[in-house]
Amino acid sequence: MNELLKKIVEKLDKKLAEEIVVIDFEHRSSITDYFVIATAKNYRHASSLCDEIYELLTNEGITDFRINDTKDSGWLVVDINDIVVHIFLKEDREKYQLEKLWADQSVLRM
Repeated sequence: MNELLKKIVEKLDKKLAEEIVVIDFEHRSSITDYFVIATAKNYRHASSLCDEIYELLTNEGITDFRINDTKDSGWLVVDINDIVVHIFLKEDREKYQLEKLWADQSVLRM
């Protein structure tokens, strides 16, 4: 499994993200290899989780990524090309149901 993926999941877990799920698209999609989906307690927590991932990526020397952190959004995205991290507020995660949308893909247990 991807070492960066493990570090991202560990960082989210350490910072108390909830319901962390990894969906495996490796060898099934040309867009990305993994979706990481996590729930934050509130917007401030979601923003903090994005900041933690930003810090991890810069410490790893990774500069090719994008963060969609729209003010007061319930869905924040960190696109690291092979890994896309989705951080939701609970109500937005229930609304968009990415796990259900991609139910035919493998879910990794971390």
